[in-house]
Amino acid sequence: LNNSHSDLVISAFFFFIALIAFAFSAMRGDNREFIYLGLFSLASAGNLLGESQALQLLIYAPLAKTYLAAISYFSIPIFIALILNYWLAVQSGKLMLRIAQMHMLYVVLCLVLTLFGAWHLAHFYPIFDMLFVITLVIMLWFCIRHFTVMNTEQRLVMGAFGLYAIFFLIDMIIAHGFVPWVNFPLAFGGLIFALILVVVSLRHYRQIQLALKELNVLLEQRVSERTAALQNYVLLEQQRANQLALINDFSLRLETLISRLQPSQSLQQAGNMICQELHKVFAPLQLRVSTFNEFADLSPNSVLNDKYRIEIDDLRLGKQTFITFELLDLSTETSEMRQVIEQFIFRAIDRLSVTLSGIKHREDLHIMSFEDALTGLKNRRYFDDALQRELQLAERYQQSLSLLICDIDNFKQFNDRFGHDAGDMALRIVASLMLDHFRETDIPCRYGGEEFVVLMPAAHLQDALDRANTLLEKIAAKKIVYQDKELGTLTISVGISSWDGRGDIPHQLLQNADKALYRAKQSGRNRVEVASP
Repeated sequence: LNNSHSDLVISAFFFFIALIAFAFSAMRGDNREFIYLGLFSLASAGNLLGESQALQLLIYAPLAKTYLAAISYFSIPIFIALILNYWLAVQSGKLMLRIAQMHMLYVVLCLVLTLFGAWHLAHFYPIFDMLFVITLVIMLWFCIRHFTVMNTEQRLVMGAFGLYAIFFLIDMIIAHGFVPWVNFPLAFGGLIFALILVVVSLRHYRQIQLALKELNVLLEQRVSERTAALQNYVLLEQQRANQLALINDFSLRLETLISRLQPSQSLQQAGNMICQELHKVFAPLQLRVSTFNEFADLSPNSVLNDKYRIEIDDLRLGKQTFITFELLDLSTETSEMRQVIEQFIFRAIDRLSVTLSGIKHREDLHIMSFEDALTGLKNRRYFDDALQRELQLAERYQQSLSLLICDIDNFKQFNDRFGHDAGDMALRIVASLMLDHFRETDIPCRYGGEEFVVLMPAAHLQDALDRANTLLEKIAAKKIVYQDKELGTLTISVGISSWDGRGDIPHQLLQNADKALYRAKQSGRNRVEVASP
């Protein structure tokens, strides 16, 4: 009974620690540290109360005491693992969380099986002790392994846990009869662990509060400095109000010009508009706008004799000067006003440069959207538009139209044998031969992979056939050289579909050429086949 009295006193201490922990958790944003400590203290107190004979004299509820002791005892490793996970989050990863989840599952399983009468509660103690010993050893091993990289607070927590773990292991050895029975003070080990956690947590909390206090002082100082700076800025702005009023008209005119520039379809169109309209932005000042070659002596980022430059950001060439201008006469202005005007000019140059660069990028992207990056030929998107356009023109004017589909023979084997880089080189060579071979009015395109198409407006079947046969000979005679190594030659197969300008135009021209190409492939490759009329 004396031991029961001491257990009640220690339980009261645990409840007091839990009360303090929960109170601090309510005061903090990140309150996991104190919540886990409070739950651990409650579990330790519940275990002691459940096993206390003195409590039995006060409250007669033996079954409730048994369940209180068991569930509290089984829950202790859950909160130990959560506490260690909080303090060692970086080092432990998800190990401690997995341990906590495993013991939580054990508690739930114990409750379900005992409440439904499937198993007696006493049978769960040996299994739990074995499981707890394993997890204690794992946690101790982890703490010892990472002890050298821990900070002071983490080492104190790990030392307290190590002491508590030793108490637990000794208590289990005694409880299972491995050594003669003695009244071992396990509760004191838990109390020491909890007290050390309280001290470390409060110390950690105090450090955070001091850091927050210093941060608040620093923020107040920064706010005061910023307020003073803003007040000085307001005074300066008030002094410059009259000067800036003269610039407002310039700004409005500049915005109007920029809004008119935005819809420009090309950089040249935008440049012509600037040359015509920029002098209106700076009226009544006199301005001369010119192309860059009139100021060839102007070096990058320089301003000489009131000459300024508007640059564009080219995707390939970088920054390029596009337009230059100069103010012809500022002698009547004061130096202060001249400085204000010059500042506005630099802002205007930046705005115009950004606007012109956007127009240039839009123009470049429009061009690139119709061009195959590897070969330089037009791509399939361009071909689809061109085919519809040429079909309409041929039908309207009753002109002949021919279409060739070319496919490199055995290109996959070439790629597999020599590599994709060599295959890309071969595609570029074939594309170059096609560009040189066909007429300026013809439209060679890369259709996809190793397949090419050629639109030949106003070309009869015989013209297309002659061109195709000659192209076969040129490609077959061209040796493919990659990295100074000769890789042999390639051949192509060609399918031709043609309309002579009479009757209804076959809108399946592409499909007919594709069928002819298929026959060329089936007939042995390196040949030309014509679609059936």
